[in-house]
Amino acid sequence: MQAHVRFADVRLDLLSCKAYRGGRAIGLSYIEYRLLLLLVKRSPAPVSVRELHQVVIGRPYNDDWMLQSNTVQVSIHRLRRKLGLPAVIHTADNKAGYRISAEVSLWASTNM
Repeated sequence: MQAHVRFADVRLDLLSCKAYRGGRAIGLSYIEYRLLLLLVKRSPAPVSVRELHQVVIGRPYNDDWMLQSNTVQVSIHRLRRKLGLPAVIHTADNKAGYRISAEVSLWASTNM
């Protein structure tokens, strides 16, 4: 069984936790893959920096500490760079989060 998520020309293999763009494998870190998967799951709605922070850091958002941290922004920047152009991750209108700009589809197939 194969399970994939597609948006634009990006494909996520949910079983192997790998990403592809235009058929080419993209070397994502564990955190980058989790960020992308969360953005895909919530698409087309934006995901707040607060929620993304919990994925990156692995603990709840702390307002005092986060005032000085750009960890989420750096991770999103790296993810955008690896995904290349055209951009598929966009800053939300209120600049408080990020969203996937393309329609997302989930599909599964069985190979017998």
